[in-house]
Amino acid sequence: MHSRFLAVLVHIGDASYATYLSHMFVIGIIERLLFRLVGVDNKNMATAAFEIACCLGVGSIIYKFIDMPMVKISRNFMKKRHFAGT
Repeated sequence: MHSRFLAVLVHIGDASYATYLSHMFVIGIIERLLFRLVGVDNKNMATAAFEIACCLGVGSIIYKFIDMPMVKISRNFMKKRHFAGT
C-alpha cells in the first residue's frame, strides 16, 4: 500500500508539467460546462477538489499518451542521428 501511494505521487510529479500546461483549459471547460450550464455552485471545497482531481487526471493522460511517446520518439531519433553521423 505504501509503495503504491508513493508510485502515484511520483507519477503526479512526472506529469506535473503536462498538468501545468493544461490546467487552465481544464478549469475553463469545467467552469463553462459544469458550473454555468448545470448551475453547480463553484464556491466550495468540493468543487475545488473536483477541479484539482480533473486537472491531475488530464495532466496524467497527456503525460502518458502524448509526452512520453514524444520523448521516446525523440530519443530514438537522436540515437539514430548520433550513430549515423559517426
